[in-house]
Amino acid sequence: APPLALGLILIAAAPGGAHSNLYAKLAGGNMPLSIGLTATSNALGVLTMPIVILLGTLAFSGEAKVIRVSPLETMLQLLFVLALPLALGMTLRHRAERWAKRLSPILMTIAVLLLIFLIVMSVRSNGERVMQFAALTGAPVLALNLGAMAAAYLLSVLSRLGRRETITIVLEVGIQNATLAVGLAMSLSEDPAVLLPPIVYSLVVYFTGALFLGIATLTARRSRAEA
Repeated sequence: APPLALGLILIAAAPGGAHSNLYAKLAGGNMPLSIGLTATSNALGVLTMPIVILLGTLAFSGEAKVIRVSPLETMLQLLFVLALPLALGMTLRHRAERWAKRLSPILMTIAVLLLIFLIVMSVRSNGERVMQFAALTGAPVLALNLGAMAAAYLLSVLSRLGRRETITIVLEVGIQNATLAVGLAMSLSEDPAVLLPPIVYSLVVYFTGALFLGIATLTARRSRAEA
């Protein structure tokens, strides 16, 4: 249906989500590359998302709608989600490297626990509707997510990138900013069906990201054992 198709377009057009950085860290990816890709995709999203949404609404609803992505909101999001924590971490490591090394595993544990908490609360708050939503949009959303990750992996391998860079790019392409997509869906249409794909995606991506994390970890352990 057109509203569901538009919701899927919003997911496809969304830039990388901040969770990709945590997953990349846990999977042994290239953290500077991960942060750089997230920041760049969000900055470029100010220009690219309106174009993709315009074409999507024209194709699926027959009426082209222009949705403006606020540069100020995007900059503030980048500031608080990426730039500020990164600056604080670099400052602490520069001024007190010993304390930084001690705090690093503690903060990583807290980050993982918060991620688990978010997953549990998301599923719990939408528990009654998750199965209904999944039945309507689960397959297309999952296909988009896994297809994007598979394409990123294939292009990384063909480009002969290293293991860490490949992991980073797959996670960055596969984990989109679902929160932004939900917000745009609310601005785009009064039809609640447009919200379904972003909501389902926001739940699915936690598990597909965790699955890829597990595969990357097992592969790394097997490579070390063979070496």
